[in-house]
Amino acid sequence: MIRLVFTKRFILLIGIGILILSAGYFLNFSFIIFILYNSVCFLLLIIDYFVSPSSEIFEVERAGEDKLSLFEEEEIKITVYNKSNYKIYIEMKDEIPDMHFEAKKEIIKGYISQHDKKIFVYFVRPTKRGVFRFGNIHVRYESKLKLCMKQFQVASHMDYKVYPNLKNLKKYRLVVFYNRKYEAGQKAMKMQGKGNEFESLREYVSGDEYRKINWNATARENKPIINQYEPEKNQHVYVLIDTGRPMSYTVRGFKKLDLAINTGLLLSDIAN
Repeated sequence: MIRLVFTKRFILLIGIGILILSAGYFLNFSFIIFILYNSVCFLLLIIDYFVSPSSEIFEVERAGEDKLSLFEEEEIKITVYNKSNYKIYIEMKDEIPDMHFEAKKEIIKGYISQHDKKIFVYFVRPTKRGVFRFGNIHVRYESKLKLCMKQFQVASHMDYKVYPNLKNLKKYRLVVFYNRKYEAGQKAMKMQGKGNEFESLREYVSGDEYRKINWNATARENKPIINQYEPEKNQHVYVLIDTGRPMSYTVRGFKKLDLAINTGLLLSDIAN
């Protein structure tokens, strides 16, 4: 169903009619002039409504990823295709789930050229993890004479999944990337600390631990030889998160549990 919305141009024309009526009261103009003027305005409005194309000239659909990061500004994309032969001004408003999303710009608008496809973008900030359904897309477009705007809605429901902050993983992964050069053999890496994984044999020097002496190698070489170890590299990493009642409280607007999940996810990615 298409609804009719008056534009500023039509309201301005009606305002001029009121000025004509006021002038006629003081200058003894006929009231019929006012009636005729407004009749012409509404006749133009009706003509404008029927000569303007229907909503079938548009193809409106959602685009982009359905995965959003918690507490981050995320793009919501809507693609519109104009199948008509002239440029059209359009406004859109999306049905955003209540309570758990903050929208910066609720109404997105712009012009679409004839036979052109355009992507409209607005930003939301999720404040809760989970799956949320975005509803209908409300669309308004300007008529040919620009006296009215036709309004309709598109049933374009889509479920968006809000995960812990995935953008932090990309940011900190760049920091870890430097260390990965060692794994590729581009740089020698000296890892300090004690380990239990055998690495090589070397000659004993003053200060080494006696328990590391390899007696078989010492007997063959006829000089003290010790085992050299390095820290283990292949270990399991467990992240344990408390999900008790105290974790439901907020810290500076963020739930403690969400902050803990984000931290655990970040540490797991770095360890991996």
